[in-house]
Amino acid sequence: MSAENRDDWELLARLFGRISSFNREVEAACGLSLVQIRLLNHLIDNPSSTAIEVARGLELHPSTLTPLLRRLSARGEVFQTVDPLDARRKLLTVTKEGRERLARGLARVGELFGTGTRTRSALLLLDLQLSKLRAKFPGG
Repeated sequence: MSAENRDDWELLARLFGRISSFNREVEAACGLSLVQIRLLNHLIDNPSSTAIEVARGLELHPSTLTPLLRRLSARGEVFQTVDPLDARRKLLTVTKEGRERLARGLARVGELFGTGTRTRSALLLLDLQLSKLRAKFPGG
């Protein structure tokens, strides 16, 4: 591995560490992780989704999604109902409590991270670069 590649991997590891630290700060402040915030946002934007639809929409493996949904359901932030058209399907909905906690979480993310065009542009560029990197791996 070249020195440049080692430097790139070191930078990636450092970014991951910083994102993990930021995630812990957000969760300590509002009780929601960044993934949980993303999940609640998705359910608000896509009401009455099934777990499979959510997993696809968020690009999460179902085994990753299941404990997230269990935790949010146990706290009363998400509830499941049986689809009236197909009793085998369970539909997910964000509760009032979930919406309130999400609002607090989004406010805290804004306080910690900042907002604005420059921040958004930097995040979009990072997302693009990480997507390109992920595509180079098997199953990416």
